[in-house]
Amino acid sequence: MITEKRIGIENLRVGDILVFPAPEGSKLSQAIALLTDSSVSHAALMYKIEDELLIAESTLEGIRLTPLPDEMPFIRRYHLNAEELNKLLNSIEYYIQDKTDYAYIDLVLLGILLVYKKFSKKTLTNKIFYTFLEYIARLLAETVNNLLSKGKNPMVCSQYVAQCYLDAECPLKFNKMVVDWDYSTKLLKRTRGNDRISLITLLGDTPYLSNTRVESNVNMLNMSEESEIFNDFIHLIKSEKNAGIKKGARKEQHVEISEQPSMCGSEILDLSDLVAPAREIANSLNLILTDKSVVNKIHPMNGSYEKEVFFVTPADLYLNCSNVEPIGQLSF
Repeated sequence: MITEKRIGIENLRVGDILVFPAPEGSKLSQAIALLTDSSVSHAALMYKIEDELLIAESTLEGIRLTPLPDEMPFIRRYHLNAEELNKLLNSIEYYIQDKTDYAYIDLVLLGILLVYKKFSKKTLTNKIFYTFLEYIARLLAETVNNLLSKGKNPMVCSQYVAQCYLDAECPLKFNKMVVDWDYSTKLLKRTRGNDRISLITLLGDTPYLSNTRVESNVNMLNMSEESEIFNDFIHLIKSEKNAGIKKGARKEQHVEISEQPSMCGSEILDLSDLVAPAREIANSLNLILTDKSVVNKIHPMNGSYEKEVFFVTPADLYLNCSNVEPIGQLSF
């Protein structure tokens, strides 16, 4: 567990990255922390209107400004000059004014990738298969987001943080990322008699992992167990959205900086419908991979991570970002 010095509100600066520990009352937040081998589940940016400290964040209701919550986030700082800070603020404000949506499909697809990586044997075949899964995740996310949010770029919380810095021409850099195949090879092994493994079962008795690793044998799931975990993750997202903000969670109020009407799409997508087609595509690609002649033609995704935001998680901002300074943990 990382121990960081406590800092006060007076130490905060506009543009700081805030990374929040996973609250105990949210199963979805606990799932994110579990799948990313960390204790965090949410990220936001420090903002200010006159003398009021606010945070700019992508919530389940979309990107917006909210009051500084009574939580204790970890603070990460990219040292910006005046011009860079101005560009960052312009980017923050643009997505808020545009009422950019939350990227539910990105969260689901990233969850599927992390489930597969976390519970699969570390073999060359699975590594190649995983590379294809990354491509599929990108294509599905782009297709669905174009259908539901035409002209916009839906983002989850950590994507929003990374995108704003990218827009400001100050891309966040990562030595490694949670989504990387070799990020973690020491996994938890859970056995519950003859019960099938599921994400909710794991959440029931698994402590936060922070940046520590637990020695164990790697577990290989069969298709029925994988399907249950996928469905559990989607169920957690839906239940979190439907339940709204629960006791002890962030305040509901938010701050408007624009009177522009909402541009949110009216179409509703049942995310669970995407799991089976995605798995069928993946299975087909896996069959292709059994042909040894095509293995050498498979290459990793092009582009450096400093220019990518799709795979950035709160844990990456917390643990893996190489060009930000850890400032401490906010204490009230």
